[in-house]
Amino acid sequence: MFAALTWIGGLFASLPAFGGQGAASQGEYHAVEVRSPSGHFTAQIAKAPGQERVSDALARWRLTVRETEPLVGSAPWTCAIAHRPGDRWRFLAEDGRSYVEVEPVYSASRPLVRVWGPAGERFALSAAQLDLEQRRTTDAQPPWLAAERGVTLEWQETPRGPVQVAHLTTLAGAERWLDLETGDVRTGAALESTPLALPDAAQAGVNVLAAPYVKNFDCAPRIHWGEALEVRVSGSHPTPNWRNVGFQLERSGERNEVLRLLPMSSPPPANSPQLQVLQGYHATAQIVGLAPGRYTLRVEGRGDEQPAERTLEVLPARPALWMRTRGGIAGVERSVRLYRGGVAVVESKNPSRDPRITLLAPREVARLEDLLRQAEKDAPAARSGVVDAFEHELSWRSGERDLVRSVESPGELGAAGELARVLQALYQ
Repeated sequence: MFAALTWIGGLFASLPAFGGQGAASQGEYHAVEVRSPSGHFTAQIAKAPGQERVSDALARWRLTVRETEPLVGSAPWTCAIAHRPGDRWRFLAEDGRSYVEVEPVYSASRPLVRVWGPAGERFALSAAQLDLEQRRTTDAQPPWLAAERGVTLEWQETPRGPVQVAHLTTLAGAERWLDLETGDVRTGAALESTPLALPDAAQAGVNVLAAPYVKNFDCAPRIHWGEALEVRVSGSHPTPNWRNVGFQLERSGERNEVLRLLPMSSPPPANSPQLQVLQGYHATAQIVGLAPGRYTLRVEGRGDEQPAERTLEVLPARPALWMRTRGGIAGVERSVRLYRGGVAVVESKNPSRDPRITLLAPREVARLEDLLRQAEKDAPAARSGVVDAFEHELSWRSGERDLVRSVESPGELGAAGELARVLQALYQ
């Protein structure tokens, strides 16, 4: 349930250069303390226990990230870190799960960006890995980041839910977006993927492919971003001894919103005798890589008769909790999606507003977890029949069950009603 929240677009937050520390000359060590933009987490670099009297250059150092107002039983995460002398840009991600150091001086031989997480150093990226061209300069220590907003942290929605990315802007105007959890580097802000149908007929290793007849197909009307769309196809082959080997996927339309799925089979040798008897088949395709949006799905085979097309909706990544609000005299339509670590995506279609991503404090997340556990036990509330009342539909997954509770406001009692009021405050 909401334990999913503690596992855990873009609105961005600019962070202070050099972790808010005073300037330190090259060759000097100094203590580091960095606060996340939300203020909920603090990172500190200090000598490991027992290393206090060891010289800075030889000592072992540790990075510790803790909640600013820790809950009872909560524990900070800590890991070893290669703490080096000199100035650099230091950042703590808003959700406290990533600590970032960026070198202000360009070098082709050492990493420019390093990121640590609870398991230790995640990655260290060089100029080549960031796909940056070396600048020609006579500067002994050439800067490479833009003076204004050279490094910012942004929230971006992904198939894994909202994640923090580092947006780097160089002096030459080049931009890079770095996923702080995976280390993936993009040259564009948008997260793009190419849909693919599996099994892929092109990878089947057969010389001759032919389309069978398609009688009908079935699939879910909606899935979440990051999930595979399972398409179950049934039809027939012209003669026996054909075998299904996979699928091909074609896209068309102004936004590539029309998907054409083609089952492919391997026919028997052309000169082999065959009974002219239709042979039925069933095959299942997995379409992966579909971005959020609405699609038209067609499954086609040989012949003139094809099954009717279907409409498919790909929703954002599956949240731990989703509240949809509708109603009122003005016909309000808005929602809150809550993800791991208390990351909330607030959306409004009516009135129309840009999506907003915010982070709840750990104490707020703990409160919502308690309310959600209580809401599972509450009986569904009776409808009041009030005209133009606001209806809040709460949906979440508990174990193997998908749960839904609908509550009205104002004034509905019970854990679900309180849960709706807490989340409704995020609309403001």
